[in-house]
Parts: sequence; structure tokens; C-alpha cells
Amino acid sequence: MAAHQFVCWVAGGAVRDLYLGRKVYDFDLVTDASTEALKQIFPEAVLVGESFGVLKIPVSNGELFDLATFRQESDYSDGRRPSTVNSSTPFEDAQRRDFTINALFWDDESGRLIDFIGGVKDLNLQTLRCVGDAVVRFTEDHLRIVRLIRFTAQLHFKIEEATELAAFKFIPKIQSVSGERIWAELKKIAEARSWDFTLNSKLFSQFLLEIFKAPLKLDFLKKHNISTIESFELEALFFILINLDADANETKKILASRLKLSKAELSIYELIQFALTQLIGKSVYEICLQFEKKEGLKKVLQFLVQLGISQKELVNECENLLDKYPVAVLSGHDLMSMLKGPEIGSALDEIRLLQFQGKIASKDDAMKLIVMKKSP
Repeated sequence: MAAHQFVCWVAGGAVRDLYLGRKVYDFDLVTDASTEALKQIFPEAVLVGESFGVLKIPVSNGELFDLATFRQESDYSDGRRPSTVNSSTPFEDAQRRDFTINALFWDDESGRLIDFIGGVKDLNLQTLRCVGDAVVRFTEDHLRIVRLIRFTAQLHFKIEEATELAAFKFIPKIQSVSGERIWAELKKIAEARSWDFTLNSKLFSQFLLEIFKAPLKLDFLKKHNISTIESFELEALFFILINLDADANETKKILASRLKLSKAELSIYELIQFALTQLIGKSVYEICLQFEKKEGLKKVLQFLVQLGISQKELVNECENLLDKYPVAVLSGHDLMSMLKGPEIGSALDEIRLLQFQGKIASKDDAMKLIVMKKSP
């Protein structure tokens, strides 16, 4: 870009994370070149946001970088998108951003960190502060409230007083944000794995209360020390949501209809709910039976082991039994001439349990037992 007499700076979160020594996953670039000029310089680029002047620039290793023209935005009519976007100066571009720590620029050509609004000071103070008037920032985009919670989880920063007051004031406005955007932020909060920090956040509690209409059971969650869990990010989030002071089925309805979770994501929620309500206290043989029926249950039980709710020995014994008896001695087809409908499923479960217990070793043994039970 310098060869064409344009600046090209790294912007936003990448600069923040570089300063903090955190891993950077995405680099956003900004320039004073117009969209038309960028198309000429990078004819292979893909325009993805014409109104914002954003292009995807391919580089030699196959990666794509977002490159946008410095811009200013105004007239946020729907609490999400600006109605007016114009090219601007770097200073004006910084002014439109959400938090001061995300309004930094890095000029790699000169090795300069460019800070128009005190973002470096707030990084050093470990403080999250809106750029300018917090009320204006949250009025522009209501999702910024959830992003604020996410940044506290990821960075363990405190929230500046005026920013926090405005966030609490605008919590009800989250209802106007699409479920998909809220869920994407919730997953990032879960991926931070900072539940000891996040569960103590009054803003996070108020946010969940707004979405799910139920408070957290903080004493219960702290007793299980969920903050020590390694990996299992989504499982940990669902465990928290299942243990809201509400009917878990009602919570599931909100996840499905309001936040638009995928079927695969909802199945994890359902498996945790099933394990907590149907498997605690069950025999190893009954758990083995459910291992076969419900894909993903093993991982859920491994998660509950880390919480201290299930026993590691129980999970190991289930795995050993399934290795020892990998195939059931009977199938539904074997029983179709003798039994009907639900009777077939019940009989198959009974025979499989006896097989796990070592009381039945062959198809003949199983058929004899069923015939005997069916006889008057």
C-alpha cells in the first residue's frame, strides 16, 4: 500500500491482543484508500461490504485479510446498523468504535502504535471503557452490552463506572438483538473458560435474567467449582443454564426459538439434562445401555466427572463392558414375529442388560428367556 501512497494499518482487537501478548486470530486492516482504488490495487479481492468499503484480500498462504477504508458511521436506526457510512480520517474512525481498547491502530511501516483516545492507558489500567459517551455507544448497537461481558470474561478487566451504568440501563434493549448474534457472543464467553470471574459479574447475571427470565443459582454453581473445568466449554455453559432457577425445559425452548441453536448444540443440552435427571444413581449396566442409545453421552459423563457429579470409575467400567460386549445378541428383527411395538424395545433392553451382567451369552439363551416369559 505504501508503494501506492496509501497507509495501511492494523486495527481494533488485533492491536489490543498484540499489546497484551495474547494470540491474534484475525487481523483487520484499515486504509485511507478508497474502495475504487483498492479494487485496482487488489483485483483479486472480494468486496464483502460495499456500504462499509470492506474487501477480503487473499495473501500467499491462502489466508484472507479484511481491508476497509477509514470510515465514520451515523444514524443507527435499529440498534444495530448505521444508516449512513462515509469515508473519514483515522481519528474519526477511532471515534466510531465501541471500547477504547479496541480503537487502537498499528502502523507496521513505521512501527508506531497510534492511539487517539486513550486505549493504551485503559489497557494498562485493565479497564473497559466506551469510546466517548457510553449511552451513545450502546444506543448505536445493543449487542455491545454482550460484547462488554465477553471482554470482561476474556481479559478479566474491570468496567469503568459510566460504561457499566449505561450497560445496565440498556440491558432490556438486548431483546431487539437477533438470537444468532447473542448466541455467538455467549459461546465466546464460554470459550474464555473464566467462570470464576464471569459468574461474579452482576452484569452477566442481569443479562441472563433478561434473556431467560430466571436468576442464576450462584451458590449451587460455586459449590461444583465449574471454574476448574478444562475444555468442555459448551457443556459448562449448558450446565449453568440448566441450573438457572427455572424449568430446564423452558430454558431449552428459549435456546431453540430465541437464540436459534443448531440441533447438534441442543442435543448436548438435552444430554446433560438427561444425565442429571435420569442417570445419577443408576447402575453401570443401565448407563451402558444409554451409552449405546445416545451418541455423545460419554463426553457428557466425562464432563460431569470433572464436576464431581459422576464417578470416573463408573465411566471406565462402562467403556470396559462395551468393549467386552460390543454387539447385542438380539436385534429387533429377531423378535418381530413374537412381540409387538414397545414390547420389542423393552425386551431388547432387558436382554442387553442381562448380557452386560454376564447372565446371557448367546442368541439362543436370549430367545429361550423371552419364550419362557411369554408363555402363560
